[in-house]
Amino acid sequence: MTVLRQHNIKIQRGKITLRPMTEEDWEILLKWNSDPEVLYY
Repeated sequence: MTVLRQHNIKIQRGKITLRPMTEEDWEILLKWNSDPEVLYY
């Protein structure tokens, strides 16, 4: 199993917030990587 490196840096600009990945993000990342339309781009 791959362990994610951790940090607490967040970048905010308007309505967008970039935050560190967490273990809870794996499910959506797997869905995106399984979608041919997402992988096309």
